[in-house]
Amino acid sequence: MRYIITKFEMYAEHVYTYIQKYIKSKNKGDLDLEYTPIIKLPENLNFVNGSLDLSYSTIEHLNSNLQIKVSLDLMYTPLKKLPENLRIGKNLYISNSNISKLPTSLRICGKIFCKNSTFQKKHSTIDIKFLQSLFNCEIITSI
Repeated sequence: MRYIITKFEMYAEHVYTYIQKYIKSKNKGDLDLEYTPIIKLPENLNFVNGSLDLSYSTIEHLNSNLQIKVSLDLMYTPLKKLPENLRIGKNLYISNSNISKLPTSLRICGKIFCKNSTFQKKHSTIDIKFLQSLFNCEIITSI
């Protein structure tokens, strides 16, 4: 029986190789994975020394205890929930995503952008004002 590798599988394998090279480089700079066919991050990726851009990707799972020095972009992804103990040094972008709630262990030092997201649709203005005080950050529902 012959196994035929599709272009999609080849590209996915290339993406994982790219991530491993990033890790070997001691996680220098941003990790740009937008529009990639990645479903989950490798277990050994626990720190990004810059921004992590997963917008328009097929990501379904993020690692627990993930630390992002700058921003995390999850716009237009099928991801439904954020992991426990996620740390973000600046902004979180979940606009047009399926994320509906934020874990209480989330630590963020910037803003949360959530226009047209399941999160925004699920929470009233009063809920969002409460969550802003809980997470000590600004939650942007427009722009």
